[in-house]
Amino acid sequence: MVNNLWTKRGFIVSAIVAGLLLVSVACGGTAAEPVVVEKEVIKEVLKEVVVEKEVIKEVPKEVVVIQEVVKEVEVIKEVIKYKEVAVPAPQAVSPAEVPKPNYGGILALAQTSDPPTFDPHATSFSLLTNHVHLTHNRVIRFKSLAWPENAQYGDLTFFPDLAESWEIDDSGTVFTFKLREGVRWHNQEPINGRELTSEDVKLSWKRMNEDSSRFSGFYDGLVSIETPDKYTVVQTIDRPLASWLYRVADGEAAWITNQDFVDSKGADFGVAQDSLVGTGPFLYGKEEPGSRYTYLRNPDYFEQPYPYLDEIQWYVIPDRSARDAAFVSRQIHYYQPTKAQDFERIQKALPDVSKRQTTGLANTTSALMFNMELPKWQDVKVRQAVKYAVNNDRVIQDLYNGQGKYNGCIPTALRGFSLEQDELRELYQYDPEKSKALLAEAGFAPGEFKFEIMTFTGYNQDNQDIAVMRQADLRAAGFDVTLNPVPVGEGRATVIQGNFDTVQQPHSTGVEPDEMLGGFVPGGPRNFMKVDDPKVTQWMAQQEVEFDREVRGAILQEFSRYCADQVLGMIPNPARAQEQLWQSWVRNAVIPDIASDEPDEKYIWFDR
Repeated sequence: MVNNLWTKRGFIVSAIVAGLLLVSVACGGTAAEPVVVEKEVIKEVLKEVVVEKEVIKEVPKEVVVIQEVVKEVEVIKEVIKYKEVAVPAPQAVSPAEVPKPNYGGILALAQTSDPPTFDPHATSFSLLTNHVHLTHNRVIRFKSLAWPENAQYGDLTFFPDLAESWEIDDSGTVFTFKLREGVRWHNQEPINGRELTSEDVKLSWKRMNEDSSRFSGFYDGLVSIETPDKYTVVQTIDRPLASWLYRVADGEAAWITNQDFVDSKGADFGVAQDSLVGTGPFLYGKEEPGSRYTYLRNPDYFEQPYPYLDEIQWYVIPDRSARDAAFVSRQIHYYQPTKAQDFERIQKALPDVSKRQTTGLANTTSALMFNMELPKWQDVKVRQAVKYAVNNDRVIQDLYNGQGKYNGCIPTALRGFSLEQDELRELYQYDPEKSKALLAEAGFAPGEFKFEIMTFTGYNQDNQDIAVMRQADLRAAGFDVTLNPVPVGEGRATVIQGNFDTVQQPHSTGVEPDEMLGGFVPGGPRNFMKVDDPKVTQWMAQQEVEFDREVRGAILQEFSRYCADQVLGMIPNPARAQEQLWQSWVRNAVIPDIASDEPDEKYIWFDR
């Protein structure tokens, strides 16, 4: 549990020891079935007036004292009605009844391909971050969904990791992080388990910001990094940024590597699993490319008593039916079927299996993306014709079993920043006749406009299935569309190089909209589509320095409308709710928070 406190000196965060949660679900009990309810709640609305005086602005968990022209906050209340999924609260139990976590056991998981690299700063693919979050840490991270922290899905609450506290000065440009003492690197040459220092953190942050890093554009604005003592790191940025702490905590980019170790590996760093040497809860073990990667419990991990497991094994199982069979035979402990009938069939075969779900949507946007540098995609009417040809309702009903929502260029999961469903349905409506008319206006007869959709094999089955559905929709509207399935590593490199026509793949993920909008500006690490639009660049600059959530949300919503109208580089896939199956003896497993990639496996234990 973290107490966030704004003082006149700055933002200070310190860890408070969490009390024991006497909740049967958190300790492995069975949750009650969720039911949809409608009730009245009190919603606080902020009314803003510009004044010039010293004020105190109170918001959840913060008290800010400033002296400048500010927005004064008046809190009013209104009664609204909404539908939510209510889960009856579990019964509290006495300490004697709380199951005590067991040490030991091997957790077996499966992914579709080998990691494309083992350099934590070379890719954002979950094929790699599945592994990196076991072996590495960040300076700060997001509060985990896993017990004992119990965050909400997509919760943007910062939590200590390698830093035990941090402070922001009055200018909002100087960030001081106090590192934990006694954190040790994994016991590998040449670092041999030595203590983490502020210099290590400085060099790692510098590496993240190098041109060779996949995330260099993500840290634009970093002016300097200072290390006044062994346990203090000070970052200075060139202007106040609403998203800077998010960037420091990012679950794809911000992993702390050891530069001495990186240098010792030379050109071999990132080539094999033995590059994953960090400070995390697990140590790299045996590497079997194309088959399995093993990780071993780190007995010197700084956050005791974790982890509980002896080992984690990541199997490589490209075929969906083979992953299905591996779960049914109990070879692996976790599986996420893509179709409702698969859930039903597996639950019938394994009556004791645990089904876990959340009504929260993934913060990842996947999309059909256009290479905007190609002349064929310069005509907005052609792009609009593609947009009106695709049927998002069919994806939600046939692929998601009705458990999904429309997405925009800012994901629906980012409430307050995204557009509402009614507006998104209008912006991305299915209208094949309008598609045909636009294509004719652009000068193309039926079957004359040809293009290719690249898909990635061995990665993200939903995107492969959606590409097939898109192809059928587009052909019916008069496009000549072919699919080009390629291995994920080859395909991702091809996209980054700009050698593609269109591609069906993930675009962005995160709990902070700055990353999503950054995927539409020149130089942005996720601007696969090569979008270069002055309006979007201006919106990016406006929102990243806007600390008022409502004003920032309005900027982002304006961008989303423009992005949909102009079909600016992509057509977003609908978002699906999260459902998964776990073997019955696995405790403290949660829906993986793909938004921030927390090391939830360290909390898992086996009740058998």
